[in-house]
Amino acid sequence: MSKNPTTISFLIIHRQLLLGMDDDTLSAAIGFPSTNVIPLLKRGSMRLPLNRVKALAKALEADPVMVLRLAISESVPGLLEIIDEILNPLNLSAAEVNLVRHCRRLAGKKKTTPLVIDGREVIALITV
Repeated sequence: MSKNPTTISFLIIHRQLLLGMDDDTLSAAIGFPSTNVIPLLKRGSMRLPLNRVKALAKALEADPVMVLRLAISESVPGLLEIIDEILNPLNLSAAEVNLVRHCRRLAGKKKTTPLVIDGREVIALITV
């Protein structure tokens, strides 16, 4: 996505246009029985229920973490900052989290130590 969405409304409108998806299709994909819900979400008149985040992200081919963060920010202002402070005290970026996950996946169950060489862009994963 070229522009980071700042609201669920912007996300839905932008992704629907990009994917050529109508409200009926999106509503069915998210599991809403009524097609009236999507226009309410797009106008900001209704908040996305948090239990629908995963389905919305999948339907719109969007990052589920980003969708969850938007939904939490809109549902309970200020909560996301508290969650970040408690669950992400190092304030890792998405790229840094991805790097850690990738290192863990490569290491498997082996004990490893990451090694940065000369502070350059070279990282080695050393098995101990």
